[in-house]
Amino acid sequence: QTGRDLLFSENNSLPRFGKARRKDEIFVPGTANCNSELSSTENADGNMPMPVLFNTKQQRIFFRMAGERLSPYGPSVHIQRPGPSGHNPIPISESIIGRSNSEESHNLYHFAVDILPCPADSIYNKTKVISVKTAIVIENMSTFSIVYKQSGLNDPSTYCKVGSAKSVNHHWESIFNPLEITIRPTGSAWNWSSAFPLLGTGDLYFGLRLSHQDQEDVFLIIPVSITVSATHILVSFKDPSAEPPYRIQNDCKEISIRFKQVENKKAVEADEEVEVGESLGLETNPESSVMPGTSMNYAW
Repeated sequence: QTGRDLLFSENNSLPRFGKARRKDEIFVPGTANCNSELSSTENADGNMPMPVLFNTKQQRIFFRMAGERLSPYGPSVHIQRPGPSGHNPIPISESIIGRSNSEESHNLYHFAVDILPCPADSIYNKTKVISVKTAIVIENMSTFSIVYKQSGLNDPSTYCKVGSAKSVNHHWESIFNPLEITIRPTGSAWNWSSAFPLLGTGDLYFGLRLSHQDQEDVFLIIPVSITVSATHILVSFKDPSAEPPYRIQNDCKEISIRFKQVENKKAVEADEEVEVGESLGLETNPESSVMPGTSMNYAW
């Protein structure tokens, strides 16, 4: 259920040089493509590949991505006890053999494995289902389309668009860049948000404060929630009308309040060390004001 063809094996030794697959590796298709190798695994409607039977006496097995370029194996998966794998999410990258950092991307995928017992009243009652899915799912719950990219990548071909009320399976475009993403609504009206990581150990709820390209003091706050389970990491972009991460309220009767985020001392010191006329161009955090008896939504 990953959309990627996988190879399963009882050991994690790779094929000898010049070969893409060992004879004892079990091929499990990710899509129901009509070719000779997959034809026997397609189901009646041709949309999803049928499961592949795998007989082993081992308590642990390994899997990797299939393809012309050798992908390394991920950590072993315990298949004797039902439930999620203890290694979720499982990182597996495309092979970097024969590639250069500048010429081609080196995708990184995170998979989740769940061991499920078959129904007791079926003929497969002694069979366990090894379910492999994409571990990171990104959904857009806002009323507009959102595009995101991996931190440090500026090639538009690597951007991913998520339509309103849609979701996508996430993978990283490069193993050489930080495993963080930055987002903005589609189009060029808004600047990119600050980068944030997706891999964590607990649930998070925060907001991203995006500045407008042309209008000063105009911001868009997009709340983000990250929900971590035993098998998935769900990243949800909320609508700006949703509950903000912070609300600053001025209960004073006659006093207006101005505030700003504390400056990054290292960035400020680095900018001050540069001679006049050669500034690094680091923008100071803008000030905001709250009039008496009013409030405003806020995010860092």
